[in-house]
Amino acid sequence: MVAKREGYDAVVFMVDADTKDLKQWKVKYQEILDGFSAVEGAPIACVPKSASESWLLCDSQAWAALGLSDLKALPTDPETIWGKRNDPTANHPHQYFKRICQKANRPDNKYTRWEIAELSDINIIEEKCPKSFAAFHQALG
Repeated sequence: MVAKREGYDAVVFMVDADTKDLKQWKVKYQEILDGFSAVEGAPIACVPKSASESWLLCDSQAWAALGLSDLKALPTDPETIWGKRNDPTANHPHQYFKRICQKANRPDNKYTRWEIAELSDINIIEEKCPKSFAAFHQALG
């Protein structure tokens, strides 16, 4: 394994849960943990509920720093937003994130994601995403 050869302490496997349903999220999370049982070391499951964009929509102050003035446009419960993935008017996390980027006059791209992740307070993400982010944060130790 590359991580072992390179001397890394951990491997993080990330996949979106692609569901707002807690039971379905738990099943996917457990399947990943079960798969890790065959791997030596300390793999970490990173399974955002509903999608990684949900985590990126948590911190209003981070978004304010990027230029969002309408902070009420952010979801109050980011783990439960959902809708049709390819419908621009839906509340799927990808579409929601895109609309927030537009309101902040930012492009919906990896650089905006990096910026918002860097500016976001981990404690706020954990508070707003108490199931999926809390599990990931706890696994990081």
